[in-house]
Amino acid sequence: MLHRGTRFVHAAVLAFAAVLAFLFVRGLDETGVLGNAALVEVIDSDGSKNGYQVVQAIETFSTERQPR
Repeated sequence: MLHRGTRFVHAAVLAFAAVLAFLFVRGLDETGVLGNAALVEVIDSDGSKNGYQVVQAIETFSTERQPR
């Protein structure tokens, strides 16, 4: 049976590793979209188009330029 201090250190290291892994993956997710090969950012919108219209324009653009 392990000493109480040793068990506490093991639990603290495990908790620290879990938090560090979470922060690392969250940082990766904020720098880009995980699981996708491409990312489209819409910036500087003047509000003249709604979200649906933007999605339609991007889908049309993508469909026209897909390799066959």
